[in-house]
This record gives sequence, C-alpha cells and structure tokens, in this order.
Amino acid sequence: MFRELIDQHKRFLGILASMFQIAGWATITLMAVDLAVTVSEMIGDVEGLGIVEFVFSRCAWMMFAFILCGFAQFARCVLNSTQYPGWFLRHGTELLYTYAVFLVATHVITQVLVFRLYPREMDWTFLIHELIRILTMLVSLLIMVSLAETARRILPIIKVSRTSS
Repeated sequence: MFRELIDQHKRFLGILASMFQIAGWATITLMAVDLAVTVSEMIGDVEGLGIVEFVFSRCAWMMFAFILCGFAQFARCVLNSTQYPGWFLRHGTELLYTYAVFLVATHVITQVLVFRLYPREMDWTFLIHELIRILTMLVSLLIMVSLAETARRILPIIKVSRTSS
C-alpha cells in the first residue's frame, strides 16, 4: 500500500525533492556568502546588537536550509528504494535539536543585549511585546522538537517499508 501511494505521486515527489534541494543549497550558499561579506565589512564598525542579530538571523536561515535539504533527501529516499538516506536525513534529529537550542540561545542573548544596551521602563506595552516574543520562541521550539522526534522515527519506517516490498 505504501509503495502504491508513492508510485501514484512519483512525479510530484520528484519535483518536490528537486525544489527542496535547490532551495536548500541556494539558501546555504547565499547566507554563507552574505554572512562572510557583511561581517568582513563590519569588523571595524561593530555596533553590539546589530551584528549579533545579523549573524543569528543568517545562521537561522542556514539551519532552515539544512532542514529543506533533509526533506529533499527524505523524498528522494522514499522514491528510490535502493538509495541510502543522505547525510541530512541521517542527522536530521541532531540538526533539529541544534536548531531548537539555537533558537533559545538567540532569544536569550538578544534579550540580554537589549536590556543592557537599551534600558527602559517595564510598562504594559513592553511586557506584552516580550510575552509575544517568548510565546513565539516557545512555539518555534515546539515545532523543532516535534520535527526532530518525527525525523528520529522516519529511518526505521523507511527500513521496514523496504524490507516489506
């Protein structure tokens, strides 16, 4: 049944895998080049929070691109029953947990820098804004952990589906 479903959607899965792979590698390349060029330009002209937010945002995009490459490898692995899972798929759990830790670290570091560089009174609007930021970070964290747990269970499912074919 699993193989029949794959055969019905073979063309779509192939296109999807190609799109994910192109988008993933293009994003990794663009963010790495952007990070290198911008950091080299900012070396003598560093403003605390600006460079930290810039570096974290580029690294977050690169982690997202790694996830796209993992999805591409999953689709290719499902399509081609003889293909061994690629590096991104085999290490998807570690990448997703690293991304989750990265999200929390980014939030904590930027908040510490914001409070140190721009001290201000804690009025209601500030507290609501911070609560929204914390909730957004927690939702992102939940999504990354859920995807990591799903990725951890995917490879055994693929192995079982190949032996039952």
